[in-house]
Formats: sequence, C-alpha cells, structure tokens
Amino acid sequence: MIYTEKKRTKLLGLPITFTSYTISDEKITITSGFLNITVDDAYMYKVQDVRLTKSFWERIFGLGSLTCYTGDTTHPE
Repeated sequence: MIYTEKKRTKLLGLPITFTSYTISDEKITITSGFLNITVDDAYMYKVQDVRLTKSFWERIFGLGSLTCYTGDTTHPE
C-alpha cells in the first residue's frame, strides 16, 4: 500500500510548495524541489515517535500535521 500527499501551506491548506511525501510499508520518501529535485528516504524501522497536531481550523476542514521523529541523521524530524 502506498500513500502520497503534498506539503500544504497554512493559508487555506493549499498545496503550493513543491514537496511531496510518499509513505509505503517499508519507507517514507520525501521529494522536494522545482528545478533541482531532491529525493530523501527514511525507513520505517527508524521511526521512533509520531505526533499529530490539529488547530481549530484544521479540525473543521479535516486536516492536520503529522510529525515523525526518526533515528535518521539527514531528517531527524
């Protein structure tokens, strides 16, 4: 199973940035950039903690921010 989502801004939750997250059973892939593209992987076995935060407006529109804390050196958060 693979899930893909784009990074959204605080302004109305629009996906204006050029960052996308792909979550599979084995790893989280972060793809960012417009002209120069950077692809970064974080393996699921390195995920140590997960935090979900929702503001009042995010709860109304069914949105939220998920933060994964990993043991990866390139992306610890």
